[in-house]
Amino acid sequence: MTTDESIVKALQARLADLTRRVGDIDSELRKPLSADFSEQAAELENQDALGAIENSELQEIHQIQVALKRIDEGTYGDLRQLRRTNRPQASQGAADRDQMHRVCHVRPRRHSGRLA
Repeated sequence: MTTDESIVKALQARLADLTRRVGDIDSELRKPLSADFSEQAAELENQDALGAIENSELQEIHQIQVALKRIDEGTYGDLRQLRRTNRPQASQGAADRDQMHRVCHVRPRRHSGRLA
């Protein structure tokens, strides 16, 4: 499998995961509020947080779709080659992950001591 194929596969997997999660969030946001006013307050706070997460994930979905379109059109490779010649050597796994983030214009997420 070439690097481009592995990047496309990783992007498609991430896109499928995000699409599923956005659907789950949307379903949760459509649930009716409980009759108890104190519970409604907590539910509304949760809905605000879920709405923010949904918006963030929708932005990432858009970025991935744009990246996949660029790869499909062949406009992605020219930039990749230029960046590769100016980048110090790294392990292939890290290079693939970094490349995927550059293609999507997304900053890599920071993990506290462990990978997700």
